[in-house]
Amino acid sequence: MIVQQKKKSTTAKISSPSVSPYDRPFDPNSIVGKTVLQAFDENTVDITVDAPPGSGKTTTLVMIVKELITQSDAQILVVAPTRNQIIEIADRLIQIVPANSITINLREGPDTGPLQSMLTAKREREAKSVLASSTKSPGHVVLSTISRAAMSIYKQPRYHFLIVDEAYQATYGDYTNIVNSSLKHIFMGDPGQIGPVVTVPTQFWSSSRSTNPTRRLQDVIRAASKETAHYTIDTTWRLGPKTTKIINALYPFKFSSSRPATDLRIGQRSLDEIEVVDIHTPLERESPVANDSVSMMKMVARRCVSFINDGYVTRDGKERKLEAKDIAIVVGYNYQVEEAVLVMKSMCGGSCPVEVTTADRAQGKEWCVILAVDPASIPGGAASHSFSDGRLSVMISRHYGHLTWYGTHPDELLEHYDESLISDRALEVRGSIYRMPVIDEF
Repeated sequence: MIVQQKKKSTTAKISSPSVSPYDRPFDPNSIVGKTVLQAFDENTVDITVDAPPGSGKTTTLVMIVKELITQSDAQILVVAPTRNQIIEIADRLIQIVPANSITINLREGPDTGPLQSMLTAKREREAKSVLASSTKSPGHVVLSTISRAAMSIYKQPRYHFLIVDEAYQATYGDYTNIVNSSLKHIFMGDPGQIGPVVTVPTQFWSSSRSTNPTRRLQDVIRAASKETAHYTIDTTWRLGPKTTKIINALYPFKFSSSRPATDLRIGQRSLDEIEVVDIHTPLERESPVANDSVSMMKMVARRCVSFINDGYVTRDGKERKLEAKDIAIVVGYNYQVEEAVLVMKSMCGGSCPVEVTTADRAQGKEWCVILAVDPASIPGGAASHSFSDGRLSVMISRHYGHLTWYGTHPDELLEHYDESLISDRALEVRGSIYRMPVIDEF
């Protein structure tokens, strides 16, 4: 089972970033181009692509698939940990790849109906087109969740390429169930994300890190394979320069900000990219919110309502009023979600107009404005998992405009928690956040 590149690549200079990435000519010097050419290299088995938040990772994956199936007769299996991730990929692929080249392998549901309708309509249009022959693609792609793909038994490779999206959210054990499906493998992910939830004891593999089935998949691949090509996307289109500089400390590679100029204001007061509300030591009884999470949520809700009523964002020179859908409250615990929703309802006529979510559920999403409550700073003390680097990374990287951070200075955290709970990188990030403007919300 061998796949060969049939269509020669051509070098193209991108003159304007405003051009849709789906309309750009193939560029062998881009991440897409390098990955595709490496995939056709007979000496390469695995390829990893690391990406920071808001870097266009899904767009990059879709373009890789497009090039692989148009430049060859490749049979491709694309998998991801969740159904929603596959649906997003399918929605984009349908727009740029011939319909007969796509198979969506998901259980039927309300979310798959629109996709199948789009595929059917596109097939009909392509069949009637006088250029029908030019819409055919020699390759084919199957889209599936990791768990559904693992239901098949692969005694021999069925695909030329396996592409795993969000590979840092899957375990190595997940991968071993589908590794035999394909000859070559491409792994894409954000190393700063929260890893998969593991519910089994892990002590058995503590001395075998390279093959530990509970470790994050892409971590294992990067460390274990000698036939792996590694690439990184070195820019983010979502995060501003200050957030990018801070969050770099949580990543194994450096990246910069290419975000369009974005400014926010509440009324006539201009806002910094990041502003801090110091809630002091969470165990300090003199603190106005000590041991009273509801009071803290009221403080968050008041600022949230101010954004809804008087918030404006200017992007690329165009100003508009903020809408509720532009704003989210991100907290560390489910009970805080319930508290924040109740408080918002009391202030907004019985409904909560903004999304209130935990860091785990916020992965993969973005808003213009985020009000984030550091889970390490909750009244009464925090659980050990609250201090994970991934959770911190997600909470400070969901905004493309402004972040209000409700937290405690790292020096005060160390007075009340075991130093082993907080990594040096997380302390550095929290310290950098506290160098941003501290505002008085009491």
